Amino acid sequence: MKVPHVLRGCCSLLLVLLGMIDVGHAQGQCDSLDFILLCEEQEYIREVVSDCGIGCFSSGEDSCFFQCFTELVPTMSAGCVNCFEEQTDCIADNCLFPCAFGTADACSTCVVESCGPAYVVCAGIMDFDEDGESNVCDCDDTNPAMYSGAPPTGEGVDNDCDGVLSQEEAGCTLDLNDDGLITVADMLLLLSEFGCLGACQHDLNDDGIVTVADILVLLGAFGTDC
Repeated sequence: MKVPHVLRGCCSLLLVLLGMIDVGHAQGQCDSLDFILLCEEQEYIREVVSDCGIGCFSSGEDSCFFQCFTELVPTMSAGCVNCFEEQTDCIADNCLFPCAFGTADACSTCVVESCGPAYVVCAGIMDFDEDGESNVCDCDDTNPAMYSGAPPTGEGVDNDCDGVLSQEEAGCTLDLNDDGLITVADMLLLLSEFGCLGACQHDLNDDGIVTVADILVLLGAFGTDC
C-alpha cells in the first residue's frame, strides 16, 4: 500500500513546478486559458492529478490518466493534460524510492530535478518580462510592472493584476484635460466618449469600452490635485 501514498506525495508536488520559470520564447502545450485555470484552481488541479495518478498507477491502460483528468477538468486542453501525464510517469519512473523511503525534501528535490525541466518545457512556462512571476499567473507577461502584488506605478495600468484600476495605479492619467486637477471637466470629457468601442481615448480601465466602470475609476480620484 506504500505506492499510492508515494504517488500522492509526488503528484502533490507537480504544481510546485509551476513556480519554475524559463526565460525564452518556446511555445508549450498549455494555452492562455489553461494558465488561467492553473493559476486560479491550483488546489483542485493538484487533487485531480493526485487522484488520477493513484487511480491509474496499476491499471495498465495507456489512456487511463487522460480520460480520468479530462472527465474532472474538461476545459483543459489535451496538450496541457498530456504534460501532467508525462510528469506522473516521470515521477513513478524516477522518484519512487526517495519519496517512499526518503525525506519530504529528498522527494521534492527528486521531482523538481528529474521531472521539472521537462514539465516546464512541455507546458510552456516562462517569464518573458523577467519580473519573477511566470506566465501562469502574470496578467501581462510583457510588462515587468504588472504581476500579482506589484506596487502601483501611477501610469494607468492594473499593476497588481486584481482587475481593478486603483487611484494609486491610475495616478494623474485621470487628469484628462491636463489642468492639474481631476474635476468635473475631466468627467465631461469621459462622458463625451461614453459607449465608445475600440480605440477609445479615455478607456480608463483598458477593457476596450468606455462604460460606468470607467466613470467609477474617475470618481475614485475625483478632486485629486496632480
